Amino acid sequence: MLVRDATIDDALAIADAHIRSWQAAYRGLLPAEFLDGLQSHLEDRTMWWRRVLRRHPGDVLVAEEAGVVVGFARVARCRDEDHGMLHRIGEVQAIYLVESAWGKGVGRQLMAAAEDRLTSRRLGPFCIWVLARNERARRFYEAAGWAADGVEKTETMPWATLHEVRYVKEVS
Repeated sequence: MLVRDATIDDALAIADAHIRSWQAAYRGLLPAEFLDGLQSHLEDRTMWWRRVLRRHPGDVLVAEEAGVVVGFARVARCRDEDHGMLHRIGEVQAIYLVESAWGKGVGRQLMAAAEDRLTSRRLGPFCIWVLARNERARRFYEAAGWAADGVEKTETMPWATLHEVRYVKEVS
């Protein structure tokens, strides 16, 4: 397994992994009709990822197994406005793996690389948002030393209302 910086050439693979991971991880948490229709947006998601990779080089890491992208993480400065020292907080804005990579340690390696990237930018502590009902992801974060800090938000999307909780991790 290899974790590396994503390149513009990874846009399609990231978009595909993004869609497939949502379809697996959010089954039962988001409407099935929405999840089932995601594959039809592969081209749009690919274009979106090309823009992200072009505008924010170094913000996206990919995990590869045998040369195939099986997951990705995106990092940046925290977007939340309630932190007193916002300019110093790092955020894992996304971390997703295709289902076949679950339970193999890929997520742990990818998260460690994301945290290292934030640390190298002198950002810390870290935050990440997770769907409140996503128990699998919450267990993963907690096992990695993250903890819910009591901050919650609700976003209404055309396809669902998302209730999220924020997790944070202190940096030594």
